[in-house]
Amino acid sequence: MPFTRLFPEERWRELAAEASGFTQDMERRAAGGAGQRRLGSAQKPFGRRYQDGGLTLDSPGLRLAASSRMLDIVNSYLRMWSKLSHADQWYSPPLGPGANRVGSMRWHRDYNDQHLVKVFIYLCDVDEDTGPLEYVPGSALHGPYAEAWPWNPLSELYPTQEELERRIPDSAVRTLVGPEATMIFCNTSGFHRGGHVTEKPRKLWTFHYVSPAALRSLVTRNFELDPASVASLDEVERFALT
Repeated sequence: MPFTRLFPEERWRELAAEASGFTQDMERRAAGGAGQRRLGSAQKPFGRRYQDGGLTLDSPGLRLAASSRMLDIVNSYLRMWSKLSHADQWYSPPLGPGANRVGSMRWHRDYNDQHLVKVFIYLCDVDEDTGPLEYVPGSALHGPYAEAWPWNPLSELYPTQEELERRIPDSAVRTLVGPEATMIFCNTSGFHRGGHVTEKPRKLWTFHYVSPAALRSLVTRNFELDPASVASLDEVERFALT
C-alpha cells in the first residue's frame, strides 16, 4: 500500500530525507569501484546502514518502526504485543543481467520466528529489474503451502527453484513491484525472496517484528537503547523497544 495511506506526507518526507545521506554514500562507493564485495557479503551483496549498530531514537526510521500506528497494525496481526528486533536501511547495487541468485535472493523461510512481520518501505521505484520482493501467500503457518519444507527454528530452508516449482505453482507467487513510498507488510516465515537487482539499485527501509520468546532465544537485535531514552513513550512502544 502507499506509505501515505497510513502516515502523513510529512512523515514520508522526513524518512526519505534522512535516508538520502546513506544512499549517496553507497552510490559514491559503488562509483569508486567498491563493488558488491565491499557493499556486503557473497550471500548478502548489499549495504546495510546499521549492521554494526548505532541506531537511536533520533532516527526517523526507528521512530516510525516503534510508533503506535505501526505497532497497532503489526500487533493486531500477531495477536500479541511484539518486539522490534531489527530496523535498517538497505542499498542493493545492480549486479548485472547475468547475476546468479545467492543467499536471500533464493526462495527461503526466515528462521527468526514462526509468526512474525517484516515491513519493507521502498525508497525508490521498484520494478522487475530492481529486485522486488516475491512472496508465496499461503506458505506461512496454517496456509495451503505451509507443509512444503515446513518452518523450523534456526533452520535455513533454501529449496532450489526447480524443487519449489514442483511443489508450489508459479501462479501462487506474488511479485511486489511498486513506486517509491510503497509499504509492504509480510510474514516472512512464509516463502519469499528478493534483492536480485540486475539493472537499477534497490533502496529501502526494513523493520522486523517478532514475539518476545523469539527475542530471548532466536534473534539478536541490531540496536540497543538507553532505557531513559524510551521512558516518555507509551507502554506498547516501550515494550517493542526493550
